[in-house]
Amino acid sequence: MKKRILAMTLTLVMVVVLAACGGNQSGGTNTSAPAPVGSETPNTGETDAGGTTGPKEITVAMTTSMGDMDPFTYSSPGRNNLRYFVYEYLAMFKEFGTPWQDMEWVVAKNIEQVDDTTYQIEIYDYVVDAIGNPITASDVAFCVNSMKDNGNWTRLTRYVESCSAVEDYVVEIKLTSSTVGVIEYVMCQTPIISEKTYTENQSTMNTTPITTAAYQITECVSGSYYTIEKNENYWQTDESLRSVFAQQPVDKMTYQIITEGNQATIALQMGEVDLITSVKAAELGYFINPDGTPVEGYSVASSMSTQGGKLCFNMAEGAEGDIFRDNLPLRQAICYAIDAQAIVDIALGGQGEPAHDPAPRICGDFNDKWMEEDYYGYDLEKARSLLAEAGYEGGIDPATGAPLHLRLLCDSTRKDMAVVIQAQLIEAGLDVEILAMDDAMFSDYQYDPTRWDLAINKQGTEAYISNVYDGILLQNSDGIGAKCFVVDEELEELLVAAHDVTTHSEESVEALHDYVKENALLYGLYDDYVYSVGREGIEVFQHPWNVLVPNACTYADGYFG
Repeated sequence: MKKRILAMTLTLVMVVVLAACGGNQSGGTNTSAPAPVGSETPNTGETDAGGTTGPKEITVAMTTSMGDMDPFTYSSPGRNNLRYFVYEYLAMFKEFGTPWQDMEWVVAKNIEQVDDTTYQIEIYDYVVDAIGNPITASDVAFCVNSMKDNGNWTRLTRYVESCSAVEDYVVEIKLTSSTVGVIEYVMCQTPIISEKTYTENQSTMNTTPITTAAYQITECVSGSYYTIEKNENYWQTDESLRSVFAQQPVDKMTYQIITEGNQATIALQMGEVDLITSVKAAELGYFINPDGTPVEGYSVASSMSTQGGKLCFNMAEGAEGDIFRDNLPLRQAICYAIDAQAIVDIALGGQGEPAHDPAPRICGDFNDKWMEEDYYGYDLEKARSLLAEAGYEGGIDPATGAPLHLRLLCDSTRKDMAVVIQAQLIEAGLDVEILAMDDAMFSDYQYDPTRWDLAINKQGTEAYISNVYDGILLQNSDGIGAKCFVVDEELEELLVAAHDVTTHSEESVEALHDYVKENALLYGLYDDYVYSVGREGIEVFQHPWNVLVPNACTYADGYFG
């Protein structure tokens, strides 16, 4: 039976499979899930990057679409490739999940915790942006409050009570609760800019923002390319205090947006680009051997994604007949009908692993024993039995006499996963329509319960499992769960217990995990890896936040001519 599903899935995603099979220069398809390829220590500028006196320029192929660069606009995969270069933050993670005490200060000079929910952050008193406007505590407060008021940054909206300047260079942030991971989120997700600069240049801040960063966008052709160049007047003159994104051995970086099929791979092979961000699964065979080592002539770096894939059920009251809200057997049937390993093998080219929780296993409070438990392992017969119990025997909707119609929402980068899931649910007897959207449309759709039934969600996390759950399941001020529209008092209590620093423990996290799993409120699909690739002569460096850092790569002597 499993062979029938795989055959059906392969037919639907033939383009993906053919690309993967044809791409491996070592004569095979990478169908295993090797550990992420490691990277070297980032270039600090001490390595001779070519030995020339001319400008050092790099061209990067960006394989995801680019969004608005306004500092307070909702993030997107493409935007993430640039925002850490052209915006600076109070602090950054050195590694995934670092607590605030161990973060890398950027604009922040010091932080003091006043009480469980209040923090005072001192910033450097000499921060200026690219046109010389100074950054004070009032500018920081403007940025935090703008993110909070925007509404797209759920955790800032929910957890920041107030932010104000208490001294010229000291800002006070009051949180609504003592929730784990929140102050870290505020510090590493809020771009710091001059209020004066933003107000006077708002019409161009979405394309060529003026910021405090070591690199500035100098040219933008929407949908085509972005050019960023070294800020010669960068404020942080002490190189020992610069973040990895603020190192300046490279003078100019041009990001070419190449989202179509294998065009980025061809561009790298032809020498038209130097690096590729976020290599698509179908193209990995060109660069990674079946044993996980890089193909000769290329350098590969990777890290486990902080987002992974999870399946949301629309449980809004009154949404298309409440098919999921009060029907646990139906939700469980969907989970058992999905073969997560097939998603990894086919849609991810083997570069990932089936999930055992909606949150990625790199979270600091992930319990390794979950990897050994039964987490809705693929069982088609059980799925069919549960469909009958749910009132849809053979997948037939008794109201229509036809297979139950489900709309599966995803963003365009996850369409391949949606195709695999579609094939699997069709095999179970259901009728599945894929709604693949760009980032902006996906964001609009996911908050409208009339438009979808199932959704592949990409909710990320900075440190803790509860950070994923809160962005998807925790009730908003309207009493409705954020992205699944679930209303469950027991779930809310468990979320609060796992959230609060005073009650966050292995036991409270375990209770949350068990409840969500047993009630199929949210289903983890896969944990994947993010890969970046460089030409011969480049040792690729990728930040643990899955961002390629071209200016921190190591370039062989003579690379720049």
